[in-house]
Amino acid sequence: MGLATVLVGFPSTISAVLAQTPEGLRLLLNRHGDYLAIAAFFLAALGVFLVYWVPRRNQGRPFALVTGFVGAVIAIFLGMVGYWPCAGEEATFWTSVFDTMTLFVGAAHDPFGEVGDSCAEVMPVSVQIARILALAVALGALIAVLLRLFAEQRDRLYIRFAKHLVIVTGLIEETEPFIRALAKAHDGTSRAKAWRDFPDPVVKAQVRGWIEAEQIDRAHVVVVHPNRLNPLLAGLRQAGVKLLTGNPTDLSRMGIASAPKRIRAVYAIAADSGENISVAREAYALLGKNQPPQGSAPVKILVRIDESRDAEEYRRQSMTRSTRTIIEDAFGPQQVTAQEVATLAMREQPDVLVLLGATSFATTLLDEIAQTHRERLALSSEFPKLAPPVVLIGAHTPSVAADHMFRQAWYGNSTLSVESVDEPISEAAIHSAAAQYRRPFVVDCRENEPTSALLAHRTLQLFELGHGVYHDPRIRGLESDGSLLGLHRYAPSLMQEGSIPEDRWMRAARVLHEQYVATYGTTALRQGGLPWELLSDFYRISNLRALTNVMQKVGTLEVPRVWTPQLEGQQPTPLKDIEVNQLVLPEQEDWRAYYERHGWVWGCRRVETTDQKEDPKIKRFGALPKVTPDTCPTHPNSEDCPDQPTQNQVFKQTKATVVGALKLLESLGYQPYLATPGDSTPTLAQRRGSRFLRVHDEAVAPLTYFSQPLAKSETWTFGRNSLMVSVGDCWAAESQDALERNDPKTRWPVRAVDRNRTYIQVGDNAFRRAGHVTARRAEPGEVVHTTEGSEVATENQWVIRDEYGKQWLMSADRFPKVHRGIA
Repeated sequence: MGLATVLVGFPSTISAVLAQTPEGLRLLLNRHGDYLAIAAFFLAALGVFLVYWVPRRNQGRPFALVTGFVGAVIAIFLGMVGYWPCAGEEATFWTSVFDTMTLFVGAAHDPFGEVGDSCAEVMPVSVQIARILALAVALGALIAVLLRLFAEQRDRLYIRFAKHLVIVTGLIEETEPFIRALAKAHDGTSRAKAWRDFPDPVVKAQVRGWIEAEQIDRAHVVVVHPNRLNPLLAGLRQAGVKLLTGNPTDLSRMGIASAPKRIRAVYAIAADSGENISVAREAYALLGKNQPPQGSAPVKILVRIDESRDAEEYRRQSMTRSTRTIIEDAFGPQQVTAQEVATLAMREQPDVLVLLGATSFATTLLDEIAQTHRERLALSSEFPKLAPPVVLIGAHTPSVAADHMFRQAWYGNSTLSVESVDEPISEAAIHSAAAQYRRPFVVDCRENEPTSALLAHRTLQLFELGHGVYHDPRIRGLESDGSLLGLHRYAPSLMQEGSIPEDRWMRAARVLHEQYVATYGTTALRQGGLPWELLSDFYRISNLRALTNVMQKVGTLEVPRVWTPQLEGQQPTPLKDIEVNQLVLPEQEDWRAYYERHGWVWGCRRVETTDQKEDPKIKRFGALPKVTPDTCPTHPNSEDCPDQPTQNQVFKQTKATVVGALKLLESLGYQPYLATPGDSTPTLAQRRGSRFLRVHDEAVAPLTYFSQPLAKSETWTFGRNSLMVSVGDCWAAESQDALERNDPKTRWPVRAVDRNRTYIQVGDNAFRRAGHVTARRAEPGEVVHTTEGSEVATENQWVIRDEYGKQWLMSADRFPKVHRGIA
């Protein structure tokens, strides 16, 4: 009402000044007024709205709802004022209310000049304004309702006419922030903002023109989800995300099948790795049939696989089948967060790394520390050749160290020296392991450990220059804990520093580019010499192309190579010089074809502007001169050609590219292996296990009962006295025999989503486990990371992994009774 009074008073004052009479307010309320008063009113309303909207325009606020509500209040206020003197013999209040309500359906009552002396002769300006506002609010509300009802049809129209699309599957509460960040990354402003902070004014001016001309990163993000009523969708729509309802694993039967040439990326990020791989296969088949247009960047298919070793195996296998138009990769929350922690650790340059706990995050972090160190070695010869030593503290840590060395056998060049201390974690153990160092970096890899924060603070008080990281389930990603001790806290997240993580192949391409910039420096004369954050997609993909082309071509040699060892203990087999020579011409041809697809043509000198792109090397190798020509008769200007390279020069330059790519791949842990495995040793694929169906027998596997929802912070001991913590929406599960024995130690937490997808209800609150698993014989002594903690397997056990990445051990006697093999 205060806002309405201000809006009424402003045009009233203008009317009074223009009429030079103190009766301006009466002219507005009881006379017809003039058009200036109406115009002034709406200009004032627009001004007030802009004052409210401009500072908040980037926030997720319901501006339409606020505007409609304010408009309705003003319309009711002005209508009541205008109709009040015109009630006549009827009840004044209720008559005014009725007449005002008719304004919202477009039926304005006109009693003016007919009822009494106090009623205006003609319709006053207040009622005219109220009539316009009421009808506008009513129509706006009707349109809003229709848009909400047909939101999916509207999204399909966006999808049909959008120039570029990014497809996402796996919308759950955990992935919702990732999808928001993905939409922000593709709104076309990420690199458009980066040039403003660049210090070199010459580069800054030229980069601005390139970025604005290319309109980099613009694409509509489309979520494929079976439930259009998912409550998370409302917030995502405000961020510009579109919805396509349907089965994520059946993309070919959806509306998206009509737009494969416009898809730039597919993100399969559900919690179920099996579902993600199915989506990736479907997307690969769909996109492979409909190649994108010439000159476009390769389509990325990114799959979430939480277990880092499985992700690495998928990455290597998929790269060998990727094409120049489709590139696949895998990532997971533990890998993304471990990379952040490893980068932080390397930046602080510690003289020892102390990891606490034999957990899967510890294993993943070890791999990422080794990978980050390899990248630093590839970028700088001044970086220490040896990574800081690593000390593992906690029960079963020797098995984690052995597992790390086994995993690093794929890379063939682990740079870490790992020592394990198999004793309980304590301040004394940490101090004993790091007492001789001045700059320790301590990472508590245990999740949901109540004492982690206190232990981290007390430990770092013993060191002058120490740093530490501990787990905090209240956050996502890595952030400072706000103390002055150099402490950080983490929790696995799909995002990296609040944005979309860099996939492994683009990460390798960045390292290759940074090597180039470190060698030749930044230049404003060539886009290819800009820093990575300002580099156009053309040059980013060009670096990626060089790596992927070499990786794919080694499989076509006379003695073919693969990038994953097919035998246990198999040693890398580097390429001989004659084999490297066999890769040179395919690389030169691939480079030439890539440039031509992006509009480059042959020219006597290299020219790179927005409108003209020429290079003297853009010829088929056989068409290049054997000696440097004196003139260029084929060039329009027929001028001298000092930049025209010969066949020998191009061969040497291209061979240097191939050798550099092979060295970079080796430094990043990718080395070639012979492709043919032996007959006696099982391959790694065979060691992963076989598929089984759960067939629970009542006599062997009693029923499971879910007694009650759990508080989010509830803890208790379970089974072997391992501490259990309920996080999120959990239920307390108890077995039938435990209820009969009244044994509280056999009670365990089950997330609500897991209860719905891994159990089948067979009675009142009675359930049985269901679904498929992958299982294999356990190797005696191996460490298995289960949801109850890390366990050491014995000879008579099976390692079982369900469809959602969880794994556990089961005795060999019990396993065949509750599982049936699947062909």
